[in-house]
Amino acid sequence: MTMTYAKSYPKILAHSLCTNMLLVPPKDLALDGSSDVNGTTIKSTDRKMTLEEWIVEGGIGRLSYAILAAQSCEEDIQEMHKTERQKIVDKYSDGKE
Repeated sequence: MTMTYAKSYPKILAHSLCTNMLLVPPKDLALDGSSDVNGTTIKSTDRKMTLEEWIVEGGIGRLSYAILAAQSCEEDIQEMHKTERQKIVDKYSDGKE
């Protein structure tokens, strides 16, 4: 769950790390879901570090905080999924699918 959230919802997990764990990720992390520049593949030395990579690089301590942060934002992410699923169900009910 933790690394999935770091990959799929990096801004939410980073916010949870800051507000709930008081662990502030570096400002230069790629939090937009991509670590490339302008949609192009670039050398690993030129790209921004992802939140996933930053968590792993921090060892067991940073991973532990990330696990707790992921647990604290789990309800919000589940609510997003429910809302998304309800939109799909509504489209079927309206005969648009």
